[in-house]
Amino acid sequence: MKKHLFLIVLVCTLLVGCKPDPVLPTVETSAVTEITQTTAITGGTITSDGGAEVTSRGVCWSTNQNPTINDMLTSNGGGVGTFTSSIENLLANTTYYVRAYATNSVGTAYGENFCFITLEEDNDGDDNGGDNNGGNDNGGDDNGGDDNGGDDNGGDDNGGDDEIVVVLPTVTTVTVSEVTINSAMLSAEVLTDGGADVIERGFYWNKANASSEANFVKVGENLGAYTYQLTGLQESTEYNVGAYAVNSEGMVKSEMVSFTTLKNEEDDDDDDEETEYTYVDLGLPSGTLWAEHNVGALFPEGYGDHFAWGEIETKKEYTSDNCSSYHDDLGNIAGNPMFDAATANWGDDWRMPTLEEMFELTQECTWTWTEVNGVAGYQVTSKTNGNYIFLPASGFRVNGDLIDHNLYGYYWTSTPYEEEGATPTYTKACFLDMCSYQFYCNWSLRRNGMTVRPVRNL
Repeated sequence: MKKHLFLIVLVCTLLVGCKPDPVLPTVETSAVTEITQTTAITGGTITSDGGAEVTSRGVCWSTNQNPTINDMLTSNGGGVGTFTSSIENLLANTTYYVRAYATNSVGTAYGENFCFITLEEDNDGDDNGGDNNGGNDNGGDDNGGDDNGGDDNGGDDNGGDDEIVVVLPTVTTVTVSEVTINSAMLSAEVLTDGGADVIERGFYWNKANASSEANFVKVGENLGAYTYQLTGLQESTEYNVGAYAVNSEGMVKSEMVSFTTLKNEEDDDDDDEETEYTYVDLGLPSGTLWAEHNVGALFPEGYGDHFAWGEIETKKEYTSDNCSSYHDDLGNIAGNPMFDAATANWGDDWRMPTLEEMFELTQECTWTWTEVNGVAGYQVTSKTNGNYIFLPASGFRVNGDLIDHNLYGYYWTSTPYEEEGATPTYTKACFLDMCSYQFYCNWSLRRNGMTVRPVRNL
């Protein structure tokens, strides 16, 4: 009996001893939505507890990059799964950084870092007399109690307490004229502002029956008529185009109209030739040549297509579940047509830049935040020969939404990312993160749809 008991204890000891040591949890940060002057909504998903119970989870935020649990944070219980966090008590018109966190017995792990800007403060509601119209100072205690005009002094009728109902603006459908083999003139008009300033207006378009989302170009703000010459189009191609306008209530888009570019009769014999993509020589030490525009774009300021890392086609939604490269050890994907969006779409001469080449671009060029045809982004000028490229702030796609466009730019590199000393998850990759006041190389989840600026070597 004692012998059997010893064997049982020995087996149990061996079984316990074979259990792998726990590691940090794996956490993803959700996109930031419903941003106001003082609040925002975000959250995260704990995809793995690392082999030990997740005892706390939430999001942390700061005005500095890479916030930690030593900064402001929410507490959203424990365990794995998805949670939603409400961030409050923010300052208006302020840039914040937020990321999800999860803690187990090993320590605290963090999701990717998201950046957002709270809305500007609107002082109209505090200055219209709502609290200073005499409602408290009209002699209500001294001049006749109920007959002093306390209810009739305009406190309810002067607009101080009347909430202004803001609706979406209205915009006309687009008029297309002066169509050529590679361009067209677009015209539209914002008719009403909906009770709030029109902070952005412009056009959106794509090829007819295209699977990718539309391209957007900003053409000013406010009410009135506006025009834009759409260039860089392909001949004999049908396009759909619409107008849009934005106020504090959101974006309104007109119905799209179609037009077809003209055929170049002189090119009948060249139909089988491949598209020639133009590069810019920035005189970089590595000799890397950078393309003039993004994959899927028609000109330098065009956003182009957004791709999940390691995928070569666009899609309607960008999630962890439908990301084909998630958890795959692909290594550096540069030049591999199965995973490199530049090579797959532009041919073997082109590829995605490596992390080292992207870093070289940040160090060997002067970066100037500017606008081209209403599109914000960086003019990246060589310190050696003065040549330059333009990188539009093309935002990124998560789920079915385009986020941060015309405010931030996110450009994939071909280089995967793994935290040093951590168990590989093969869910992250390196990218260029840029906005009006900074640009640097960062990492993000592969599921996110980002733009690609191809490179090549002669």
